[in-house]
Amino acid sequence: MNTSTDNQKKLMVRGALLLAMAICFQGIRLIVPLPPMVGMFLIGSLVNMTLIVAVKYAGMMPALLMSCLLPIIAFFQGQLAIPIVVPVVALGNIVLVLCCQLFWHKKLLWLMPLFKTAVLYVGTFLILKCFVIPVPVAAMILLVMSWPQVITAIIGLILARQLIKKLSLGE
Repeated sequence: MNTSTDNQKKLMVRGALLLAMAICFQGIRLIVPLPPMVGMFLIGSLVNMTLIVAVKYAGMMPALLMSCLLPIIAFFQGQLAIPIVVPVVALGNIVLVLCCQLFWHKKLLWLMPLFKTAVLYVGTFLILKCFVIPVPVAAMILLVMSWPQVITAIIGLILARQLIKKLSLGE
């Protein structure tokens, strides 16, 4: 029996399950009426947690795939206001995943929320400058892509580290 193939299948299944969990987390807003900021902090933290667990539990490829698919799904669920920010959110997720892979056992890991937020804020700012978006809408989008992202990434990281410890997956 080929253990390499079995291991790849196991990682694919884990990745698929984590993707399904993240999609369910994103769908909470569709079922439970939450105030917008509460929903953003709760769902954002859970999605970040899922991406981080995916890096450690399913590997880089599933985590990167999730990083790109989740903003597309969020857009179709009505959770991203305009489609032009989908690639920016995907890039922010990719930064989160890469930082977790590179810095997991280093003190630099705690800078990951700042890196992700910087990518989201600067990327959104640059994209919004290229399009005619009403100022109040642009301001709200930039607000969402700023300090709340630091908080959801920190909470997601704390939750993921605790979950990984409980599952004995790599600490």
